[in-house]
Amino acid sequence: MTANYRDPTHITDENLVDMNKVDEVHKLLAKWLREKMYGKDVREALARLAEQVSSDIYDDRQVALALEKLAKELQAKWDRDTQKIIDEWKNTLGGLTVDSEVINARIDLHGIVYKTLKERLDDMQSKIENLDATESVFKLTHNQNCYPTLRVFYSTYGAAVVPSEEEPTGAGGSEVNYVHAEPIYHDLDSMTVKVPFKYKMVNPTIERISENQYLLVEDIRTLLVEIGSKGEANVETTMEYTSTLDYKNKVANSIVENPNKSYRTPYSGIGSIDLIDPDTLKGTLELDGGLYKNISYKDNVITTITINSGEYRSQMLFKYNVVEDIKRNFPSLFNGLVLEQQAILARKYVVAANSSAFARGSNSDGNHCQINNYGFGVWQGGETNANKTNEIKKIGSEITKVGNYIQEDGTVNSLVSAKPSDGKIPSSLMVDYASLEYTVAVPFAPIK
Repeated sequence: MTANYRDPTHITDENLVDMNKVDEVHKLLAKWLREKMYGKDVREALARLAEQVSSDIYDDRQVALALEKLAKELQAKWDRDTQKIIDEWKNTLGGLTVDSEVINARIDLHGIVYKTLKERLDDMQSKIENLDATESVFKLTHNQNCYPTLRVFYSTYGAAVVPSEEEPTGAGGSEVNYVHAEPIYHDLDSMTVKVPFKYKMVNPTIERISENQYLLVEDIRTLLVEIGSKGEANVETTMEYTSTLDYKNKVANSIVENPNKSYRTPYSGIGSIDLIDPDTLKGTLELDGGLYKNISYKDNVITTITINSGEYRSQMLFKYNVVEDIKRNFPSLFNGLVLEQQAILARKYVVAANSSAFARGSNSDGNHCQINNYGFGVWQGGETNANKTNEIKKIGSEITKVGNYIQEDGTVNSLVSAKPSDGKIPSSLMVDYASLEYTVAVPFAPIK
């Protein structure tokens, strides 16, 4: 087909090129081609356009070549790694891992030979646990206006230490070992003491035994925490300590081993469609030894309550004896005070708390289980943290303004409940583990 180069009509069609995709150089060249008066300038614009297109093609080709090279390298690496995995799997199936490899794995860098590979791994883990400070002991407000030094010592049996300017010495117990503790400085007047997992204590008694020393004792284990020097440290200090109350080691009808109690609604005859107040529910049935054991650990061994009469709901009351726990942890705090006075101090010193339980519940309407805390004379919370599934799940409730939840008997009361029965389908409640975590800020006066 012969081209017609003598079309006299002007180009009036809309320019469909997306100008957002045209760079400034090409826009300038196009402007020159359209607007320059002299042929010399138009030819120069055409020449530059040709050169620019060539340059663009070159850059694009370099990018394409680089991408092609990268793709080949990634494919080669993929092929090598895949083949390595295939070879290792074949060697495993074929039993080609030789005994010498296992023997070598039992020898450490210093040439010490362990009897078994597990023995060496256990030793490595033990050394890591001795050095890596992961467990919080307490937070201390010390008012020394500096970053004081920290030393922690550990011993077993005996009084552990005799406060002095010298190194701590055992008092009828084991040798005293230095602990690789770590201070976390929050500011110039407060710090958190952390120790390796091996030296973690769950429920120790805590005493300030000198101007800058705090003694923690748990069974036969003791930790001496030394903050700064005596000359700087004889100031009022406040220790924040977090404790978890649950039903481990609980003996029914006894508060010696564990001061916390729990009660449940009976199977029939006594109950309520509403949440029962603590004093009423306390008059029903305390859990026996087996049921206490069921709620002591998160182990899928559960305590079950069912009610199918009177449109009652299954309920379980947890009475956590916060005052008694503080008294056991800080023996000198409540000296000479009666229970009512102890509760008043506890309301002042407990700064945070959270109750929780692993539980589920059901009735004729389906699955529903909730947790409430007794404060301001009524049950607080509940619906917002309900478990509406058919699985045992954790339900928790943060307690704000904790002082209003500590009762005159020194306890914090939590209630786990299911929805009421319709008289035909039971109200069923299943509880696996229940606990209360609270933080207390205990003041220590300067040593006289």
